[in-house]
Amino acid sequence: MQREAAFAIVASGSMRVWHRRLGHLHLDAIRAMVQKKLVSRLDITSSKEYNHVCEGCVLGKSHCLPFPKTSSTIYSKMELVVMDITGPMSVETWTGHAYAMVVIEASCRFRVGQLLAKKEEVASTLKDVVTMLERQSGLKLKKMRSDNGTEFVNSIVESFCQRNGILHETIVPYAPEQNGIAERSIKTYFEMVRCMLHSAKMDLWYWGEAFMYAVHIRNLLPTSALRDTIQIHAWSGCKPDISHLHIFGSTAYANIPKKVRGGKLEATSIKCCLLGWWADETKGYRLEEAKTGKLITAQDV
Repeated sequence: MQREAAFAIVASGSMRVWHRRLGHLHLDAIRAMVQKKLVSRLDITSSKEYNHVCEGCVLGKSHCLPFPKTSSTIYSKMELVVMDITGPMSVETWTGHAYAMVVIEASCRFRVGQLLAKKEEVASTLKDVVTMLERQSGLKLKKMRSDNGTEFVNSIVESFCQRNGILHETIVPYAPEQNGIAERSIKTYFEMVRCMLHSAKMDLWYWGEAFMYAVHIRNLLPTSALRDTIQIHAWSGCKPDISHLHIFGSTAYANIPKKVRGGKLEATSIKCCLLGWWADETKGYRLEEAKTGKLITAQDV
């Protein structure tokens, strides 16, 4: 399988390349990001026109049903967090995960994604995510919203909310539009996942890495819920630099540190497949070694 080489030092590219780097984001949004200078290092080296059919988009976005319009309600920071879970997938990830969970801070639309092996992990994972959001924002969560699934409505979550003074709202049965922010996010992420997997011609068990990369990418992109700003900018106050984004599934060469090379004549890098960027864990690229299939994380790629 041929894959395009990914080098962290290169931040420029054609409209086609940026379309794929940004998880198959539609072209008008890319042009708007350039025009409004919403992020740093988004340099399009050739014409901003791209009139070719993207096979990944055809395979990943075909025949999507319309979704409810974006909520117009304005929230203060940490006033509301919404969440949803999807799964089990027809194929588990190669690390044994079958579910994907997303938690969204409603005012900034900042998203946190998690991979789960089973639904019973939701309660403990949710507590960890809420604690992380409160620590990063310096604010206490006031309210969270979910559907009526037993993974969210149980004694563990109820006890956590009561202990921390959090109001837990649940939607009316069979009315998923009441949790539209989370529902739309799941839909968008898995459009991106399908596009990235099929475009790179990768096995479906890599959907977990594609999902986590999609969450990271979407936090760096504009949304209709925010006016002329990016989600991560609204959350952290820092304008994002997107030069580290590269095409999912592309070939990458990770630097081998001198201490482990074994000698001056040994290769200085190793060929890998790029599986994303997991900033929350090690702030580096998530890579799979081409020869051994070993998962590694590296900054110098």
